[in-house]
Amino acid sequence: MRSQWLLLSTISTLLGIGAGALFLLFSEHSILFSQSTLTLSQFWSTFLLWAFVLLFVSALIFNLIAFIELDSGNSWLSLSKRFRRDQDRFEQQEFFFSRLKHYFQQHGEVQRAANDDTEVLFWYSPRGKTLVYFHPDADCMVSMECLRERFQQMLSTDCDRGIIISFQGFTSQERIFAREAGIELIEHHTNQHDSAYEAQLVLS
Repeated sequence: MRSQWLLLSTISTLLGIGAGALFLLFSEHSILFSQSTLTLSQFWSTFLLWAFVLLFVSALIFNLIAFIELDSGNSWLSLSKRFRRDQDRFEQQEFFFSRLKHYFQQHGEVQRAANDDTEVLFWYSPRGKTLVYFHPDADCMVSMECLRERFQQMLSTDCDRGIIISFQGFTSQERIFAREAGIELIEHHTNQHDSAYEAQLVLS
């Protein structure tokens, strides 16, 4: 396919050179034939001039298309691939979260936060009242500041414990803080066939 664009570019360039040469030699204001009957009328001179410009613009466009197809790893083509990767990661996160929410509903009572925070819910189970936070960003890990905010929210809502769920996981420092604060951390593992089942072992 690239050879076809290059062929079209070559043809357009040659035709443009021909149109430019005819314009220079036989135009109405030609220096060589200014007094000759071989000079072209104003109409044909204008026609050749525009043909020269359009043919060279076409050649540039064909070269650009050939260059884009030639470099399959350039940013123009990688944009769609990156978008598909982001979309797949988002869909995996949504599936992971939906499985866990289904588990919470099967093993207790689920209540939304009073401030209509879709990322936070309260889970009432035999183990008591639990604050559950779903980290919405599939590209970034949970920050330490976010952990402290959820810990303060646990204390203010009289929760016995907390659960923070992240698609990207947690740092070792965050794990230490969560263990001391009574917060359980659940992350998605790409090497697991079903992370929701793995999370059941943590929640049980």
